[in-house]
Amino acid sequence: MMIFFARLLALVFFAGLGACSSVSLKNIDRYPNIVGGTEVPADHLLAKKVVLILGTTQMGGRGYCTGIVIDKDIVLTAAHCINPAIVKYYVIPHIDMSPESGYDRARDSISVTKWITHEDYVDEGNKQFNDVALLKLERPVPGDYEPIPLYDGKAKLSSQEVTLAGYGRTTETSRDSSYLRFTTKSIKDVLVNYKGEKGAMYLTNGEVKGACEGDSGGPVFYEVNQQIQLAAVISTTFGPDAMTFCHGIVKAMYVPDFIPWIEKNKPSLSQ
Repeated sequence: MMIFFARLLALVFFAGLGACSSVSLKNIDRYPNIVGGTEVPADHLLAKKVVLILGTTQMGGRGYCTGIVIDKDIVLTAAHCINPAIVKYYVIPHIDMSPESGYDRARDSISVTKWITHEDYVDEGNKQFNDVALLKLERPVPGDYEPIPLYDGKAKLSSQEVTLAGYGRTTETSRDSSYLRFTTKSIKDVLVNYKGEKGAMYLTNGEVKGACEGDSGGPVFYEVNQQIQLAAVISTTFGPDAMTFCHGIVKAMYVPDFIPWIEKNKPSLSQ
């Protein structure tokens, strides 16, 4: 059977560009997935940890991904979001980019001044490895944004669910999303370092809950001691055909295996 996969960076070309972290995830209502999923309310604990990454091309096109705040001026995302066609990147700490929200791109966007992709990043067809990157911001994110702690791979989980979040499309054929969404999945759907593949997390049973284009770089959260921690960074999806690739298996980069790389490279972003 042919397997279709999708890099979850959303590229669109057109003229011009026109809560407290101690809250338990058990208190979150169960909603559908990011694909057609639930919008994150402004007072939600996820609202101040995830950002939109917007890239613009020389010809006026754009591409977008999702990113995670891991320091006041550093965002973690997927390496494939750093695209050669993009000449300028911005981070937008805003959950709603709709005209009705009061969002102002000029006011709310923060320029990215430097980035580092993993030196061993590989993207060969349906094989992706070390798909992580760090972005340095021109100024810190707003004061009410809280950097997310990184899961160390050892701490005992206090919930049997994981949470995914992103700004991606809601279906394979929908228009771009303008809102941060989230969903939850059972820990039983999670495979870490499957068949010895270091650095990889697979989220199975994606027929109902999963990710789509634009969710690249988004978080997979675990709950530890009733607090959320970053367990993985969304990379890509695999599906049975071209019409359902966002309803298959989600592959993400397992954060505990990348903590040494993150800690090694964060200081160089400030040099």
